[in-house]
Amino acid sequence: VTMTYRSVSVAFQYQVRDLRIDYGIVPNQDVWELIGEDSLAFVGRAIADVSWSAGANSYTTAVAVANAVGVTLVNPTALSSSSTLSAQTLNDANILSVLQKLANTDNAILDAAGFDIAWLPRNWQSVVAPYYNLTDDGTGTKPIVFSGLSFSALADSGVTQVVVRPVGLADQSAGSGTNAYDLETYNASTSDALSLAQYLLASLSVDEPVPFQVSSSVNAQTNNGIMDALTVGTGVNVTFRGSTYKSLVLGVTISANPSQTRVTWDLVSSEFYRFLTLDDATLGKLDESKLGW
Repeated sequence: VTMTYRSVSVAFQYQVRDLRIDYGIVPNQDVWELIGEDSLAFVGRAIADVSWSAGANSYTTAVAVANAVGVTLVNPTALSSSSTLSAQTLNDANILSVLQKLANTDNAILDAAGFDIAWLPRNWQSVVAPYYNLTDDGTGTKPIVFSGLSFSALADSGVTQVVVRPVGLADQSAGSGTNAYDLETYNASTSDALSLAQYLLASLSVDEPVPFQVSSSVNAQTNNGIMDALTVGTGVNVTFRGSTYKSLVLGVTISANPSQTRVTWDLVSSEFYRFLTLDDATLGKLDESKLGW
């Protein structure tokens, strides 16, 4: 499926899952519907036996697990994954569930990349560049004018507790309170799981409302900038009423009919990932940036 706007094209690859035909009284009333799915949907239905030994690397194990059902897993960044795993033997395992726990172990993100799966490893946010401009007034370089913006409620802007549940080991928790983030992993030890919980708590502790969803009509644009920001992991500057919020794209929804195409971005604030960067004017300030893991 190819989306083209102002001479720029972006292709999306799917596997045909089903074909549905609604027949009318005459042939020109027939409606054909192709139902496609991406690689994540495919592995979400896939079942296989998988295993690995203690100390295995999270990324290389994820590659092998995806390969078990004929899917290629790739790392589009130059960053490595160093998390190690506990030994596991899993029979009739749902492959997407296994891959998600492996990603959780490394704090990585999975994304459908055509017929492959992309693995964005820990600290993937550090290599995001450039940031594209989503604006309410059309200013900036190649501005993407948006028509809908949703902010998170103050109580939902950050977490107060993280609970890491490593398979076969004791749960590990950091922080306290009712706004909790809960995840399952294959951490090699409880100390690794605790380190992950503490790291996530430090990263996700943001106490101010932030944009979490922005929508825009392609038809309303005056340039092709919107075509640059259709990938998970893209950085965007959201400018609203004179304030700018640096955000990262975690999901993109495109809806279209013969008269209009609309793009909706699901965002996370880059405040969650303000890692200390030496000699950086923004991220190199003591007491303002966060230490990595």
